[in-house]
Amino acid sequence: MVGYGDFSGSDPNNSSGTDGFVQLAAPSQGSDAESESTARDDDMDMEIQRNRCIPDPNNPRGPCQSCQNKKARLSRLPCLRYKLSDSILFRTGLNYMEFYKAHPMFGPKYGDFHMEKQWIPGSGKFLCLSQDRGTFLRIELKQFVPPHDPTALDLKGRPMYAVNWAIPDPDAATEALNEFIDASLGCYLDAVLDGMDTLVMDVFHAAIRSSVFPHPNLLLRKTLRLWVVCRFIESRWRCWTDQEDEDITRDFPGDPFYDWKSPPPYVDYQFASIIIHRVLLPLREEILRELEIMVEKHKPEDWYVTFLASFILLQNYELQMQFQRDFAKRRQASVRYLDMPLVRATNSGAKTILAHFHYCCKGNQPFGERFDWSAAKMRKMARLDAEQSRFMASYRDRVIAKAEAFSQINHSHEYDTMYWYTSQLFDPDWKPRDTLEHAPAVEWSN
Repeated sequence: MVGYGDFSGSDPNNSSGTDGFVQLAAPSQGSDAESESTARDDDMDMEIQRNRCIPDPNNPRGPCQSCQNKKARLSRLPCLRYKLSDSILFRTGLNYMEFYKAHPMFGPKYGDFHMEKQWIPGSGKFLCLSQDRGTFLRIELKQFVPPHDPTALDLKGRPMYAVNWAIPDPDAATEALNEFIDASLGCYLDAVLDGMDTLVMDVFHAAIRSSVFPHPNLLLRKTLRLWVVCRFIESRWRCWTDQEDEDITRDFPGDPFYDWKSPPPYVDYQFASIIIHRVLLPLREEILRELEIMVEKHKPEDWYVTFLASFILLQNYELQMQFQRDFAKRRQASVRYLDMPLVRATNSGAKTILAHFHYCCKGNQPFGERFDWSAAKMRKMARLDAEQSRFMASYRDRVIAKAEAFSQINHSHEYDTMYWYTSQLFDPDWKPRDTLEHAPAVEWSN
């Protein structure tokens, strides 16, 4: 166990989590992630340099003429014309399925909580939920008279209203969820990071330390919190009741993928909606707004936090793509990813984060062989204390040792591979990768 301590101090009212049966559309728009990705090809004001983007007629998809007229290193960056705050960090729906298209997981109609329900008289029952990573949470359910809709199915093909229990009070469920998050952050970090490469773990350790010492850093706290809560919408939940004589789970339909009781379809949909709408979306907005302001100012004293936050957000993308791969494999799909609008939005968001991070390097190559972390001129880019300088110098040496392997990884189209996104932070001559528009075919091995 790593021993992360208490760094959960973000506002509990602006946080959230569920099971992994949800996709993603742009939170701020009604269109799906595919239109988000396409929009990046449109001419927009360049956010960082505040210049008008003038496309290069000889290379319309490459750096614009305004960028090419900048200083040598900056000219190699893509146009910084898309705001960090527009990036998509996680999936928010399953719009390719009829039920979820009509019953969104975010917005004013999230989780069907806006709808009046015909509740069946009687006391509520408490359902316990856990992912076996630390503690568990309890949410109250009540029976209701569901609509008659035999076509309403969940992602596992189960009738959505097979069990007529629902969450009656989203505020109470959100409060229980936030208490669960506060109590579980360290356990989730331990469980998920266990066995990962030390290059990943060391960044998380540095972020955790910097989130509390020498002064609390709320951006890193929120970023770590978002990373943990994103695991809620990828991973399996099991459920049970406190009292055997109140065991409502006996009536729950079986789970086709897991050998335990999972939340019934409608409860799972509502729980996922609370995680996304009440926790993840507020966190996303706060994190990206704060990171965007920090990047625009690009002060040397902010470089270290910018690097740590960018790494965690990109590593979150890698875990999400691993979930997408495993999701397709469980269903023995003929393609590697079933939700390509989400994959395209993820790749687009990663390019935006990477472009802004490399902009903050001010033409330097902090992970290059010739970069001297002890040199005085380094302070123009990053103002670090002695411990942070030693960490970055050692980290740079380890990155260089893996440079060839990283290049092979991030020039492939296997976005679920560890380091596909994060290793691009280390590229001394970074350019946005060409990414696929359609899912690659695959034959799964047993």
